Formats: sequence, structure tokens, C-alpha cells
Amino acid sequence: MKLEQEKEIGKQLVAYREMKGLTQQEVGELVNLTSDQIGLLERGQRNWTLSTLIRITNALNINLTTLFQPFEQNDNQINQFLQKIERHAKKETLLKAFNEILDTYDN
Repeated sequence: MKLEQEKEIGKQLVAYREMKGLTQQEVGELVNLTSDQIGLLERGQRNWTLSTLIRITNALNINLTTLFQPFEQNDNQINQFLQKIERHAKKETLLKAFNEILDTYDN
């Protein structure tokens, strides 16, 4: 099973590639990969190496860290949510309710 993050990074690379008006073949030529390999990477069906990711982001003229910003935003949202629960007067009741909800999804 592939990590969901790989698929998300692939989706972002597609968006940046399309914004630059490049085809998979053109990006592949810039980074010495085939268009099929670029397609597999964009769909999250092939593991990335750091070297490949750097070459592709350089070819697209974007910063490598740009690809990880959506994950940071999700982490920030989760942290804000947890802080809100932590400060809530009925913290224990909320935690119990959330645990019960999670337990129903696990079954």
C-alpha cells in the first residue's frame, strides 16, 4: 500500500507541471526519466528518491518544501483542534465522545 502523502505530492507535481505548461515527456527529458516514470510518480505508484524529487522540483522551478506545505497546514489544523479541546471546560466528556466515535470506525 502506498502512502497517501506520495499520492498528494504527485497531485501537486501534476499541478505545478501543468502551470508551467509542460508535458510529462518534457519534464522527463529535463530530469532524465521517461514520461511513463513521471506518470507513475505523479500517481503515487512509484517510490520517490530524494534525488529524483529534487531534480523534478528544480526542473519545475519550485522549492522542495513547497510540496510539504499542505501536510504542515493539516498538522496546524489538528494542533489547533487539540488545543481547543485541551482548554475546554468539558475536556473529559469531549475526549470520551471522540474515543467512542473512533472506536465505531475501527470496527
